[in-house]
Amino acid sequence: MLCTSPFKLLLEKHPEVFAYLRYNQKETILVLCNFSEFSQSLENETLPNELNHATIMITNREYSSKNRTILEPYESTVYQWNQ
Repeated sequence: MLCTSPFKLLLEKHPEVFAYLRYNQKETILVLCNFSEFSQSLENETLPNELNHATIMITNREYSSKNRTILEPYESTVYQWNQ
């Protein structure tokens, strides 16, 4: 899935966050990476609505926040949801 499915870059103009989707007919994966030493707010960014119901596949955070529009410093999180 992560290597062979279509790729869609998100937040292209964001200076600190690398975000992209990988998807097929069954599922979608969203990768969010903050490459900054500061927290990054994504509140004003366009993210998929499904993010609110997505499952965290992997993260480098010690806890899972209900607020998915804030990325902590150097946070990387991968979300998954079914179509």
